[in-house]
Amino acid sequence: MKKIVAVFDIDGTIIHPNSSNIFYNYLIAHGEIRLKNHLNYIKFFFKNSLKDIIIATKGNFHYLKGKEYSHLCKLGQNCFKEKIVSEILPNAIKKIEEHRRLGHELVLLSGTTDILLKEFQKYLRIEKAFGSVLETKDGIVTGNIASIFAYGKNKPEIIKKNFGPDTYEFKESYTYANSESDFSLFELFGHPVLVNPKTRKLISLARKRNIVIEYFIIFVLLLPFFLL
Repeated sequence: MKKIVAVFDIDGTIIHPNSSNIFYNYLIAHGEIRLKNHLNYIKFFFKNSLKDIIIATKGNFHYLKGKEYSHLCKLGQNCFKEKIVSEILPNAIKKIEEHRRLGHELVLLSGTTDILLKEFQKYLRIEKAFGSVLETKDGIVTGNIASIFAYGKNKPEIIKKNFGPDTYEFKESYTYANSESDFSLFELFGHPVLVNPKTRKLISLARKRNIVIEYFIIFVLLLPFFLL
């Protein structure tokens, strides 16, 4: 019998804020981000913005360039415990546990760094996780991503690469995400779920494609009444 998988995005789905932004602000508060780090980010942005604006912005981790990876991992652990755990939505945990009880294989798929991803994976007890693996040389972060950047059309490619159709039944599987950029991922699964949509456009797109809408965060429940 083929396996059923339940794939969860992180930012905007399992937590409401962006995990990378939380970590970035945490690093600033602890004196880890200085002028040279900002300049590294800006330099990479201008070098790549015309070629790939997504990589130049969302996939730009050059503010971490030159830092020791093991040191960042320790900071990531502390940041997760102090700032991120409290942001994990209880309804998201309930949904994860629901799939666990059904025997579905759980997967995290997010553009966040592997530093934070592995903390989510441990805390939520998820079998597999795919995110932005930071490239290192001699233990020092280069700022580049050593993996496929898990965003937009790259997400279904990651799934296809790591979950063979002979082993997994995609028509019976689930995916949970919150962004229009995830619609290419939705097309791969029989049970796509748009989580916490904030705009009329997103709701309209989901309805046209018969995509289920769910709200893991309480205050978002009021939005549909204003977006109809």
